[in-house]
Amino acid sequence: MRTPIFVRVEQFDLKNVSDRIEAIRNDFDRYLNSYPARAARTKHSLMGPVGKVLQEAKTGKWDAESLTGYALNIHLSNPKTKGFINQEAREALKDGVSKLMTLLREVPATAHDKILDRIDYGLYFVRRAKGLEWLE
Repeated sequence: MRTPIFVRVEQFDLKNVSDRIEAIRNDFDRYLNSYPARAARTKHSLMGPVGKVLQEAKTGKWDAESLTGYALNIHLSNPKTKGFINQEAREALKDGVSKLMTLLREVPATAHDKILDRIDYGLYFVRRAKGLEWLE
């Protein structure tokens, strides 16, 4: 007779990582403060390279340094930046991507989409609110 195999499934709770999600969102927000898209109309233009970072992070093909370089290339390719990014923005981008990749390595793959959506739409809300304040 075969020995039965038991599997214990634990449900992942996003509340356990909400502080880390908030820290990542804050890092990306600090980075986007230097990105020239304050009065943008679309989510794509408002989020700048961070939207692409979140999209590429889903694939699992990148490490933190490569993904930061990818975002930096997108940033510097924008003609409005004039090929410049300040030190504080670079550090914020690097910190945000590093924290994001660490978090995604530590949580189950089934939670990745939920986490990335929370970061994405939470950051979008913050950036949209700042843009509306800037227009007033």
